[in-house]
Amino acid sequence: MPVTILIEPGTYNDRIVISPASPPVKLLALLAADDPDDRRALAALAAAGKAAAVTLGVAPPFPTVTLSHTTPSPYESTVDVAARRCAAAGIRFEHASPSVANNYGVLVREGGSLTLQSCVVASKTGTGLGVEGAAAADGCDFSGCASYGAAGFGEALSLTRCTLTGNKRGGVLARGVKSLGVSGSAVTKNGGPGLDLAAGGEGSPDTALGADCDLSANAGGPARLGNGWAGGEVVGI
Repeated sequence: MPVTILIEPGTYNDRIVISPASPPVKLLALLAADDPDDRRALAALAAAGKAAAVTLGVAPPFPTVTLSHTTPSPYESTVDVAARRCAAAGIRFEHASPSVANNYGVLVREGGSLTLQSCVVASKTGTGLGVEGAAAADGCDFSGCASYGAAGFGEALSLTRCTLTGNKRGGVLARGVKSLGVSGSAVTKNGGPGLDLAAGGEGSPDTALGADCDLSANAGGPARLGNGWAGGEVVGI
């Protein structure tokens, strides 16, 4: 059965590892520690798998919870997901690790899947979100990272109404990802291309890549298409 964890507002210095054998895990930030209405709303939200703003009908002051992991040990993400159908809403994930490669604030491993809503992901040493399995983010922020805001290498990466700005190497990296969708998002002021499409498959079946996106003011241009990119053209460039 799915496991839902309701987290009271605050900052927690820890990391979460969800193994392949785990049931689906949902991490949901409470708007307030002492409001039973928020608890009921977010419990209902857990079953629906949607962000709290949808259930409460307001724009909540997300994120209300910060999960921070700063470590001298390499290859430790703040959240490491290897199970299917996991989700998080209303949480800020902070990360720093000395890893040379595979350095991600939030990592979705091959075989795992994760939905992020109204979350912030920031890595001082690497990429915000790294996806070897499948991930979808709605209304999230992946900014100020030492590498890319988000990177897809596996099954699928979908970013909707997200912000990716001020990342040192670029906004979004696609390298071998089978399906990539970026729509309604601000991918701006990054140190490399907004969309770094090194290699990938068919692209998103639902929305043209880059539809309704702001891809301005990136040092490497709106998008860079490598010889291995087979996902089709990018709109807005």
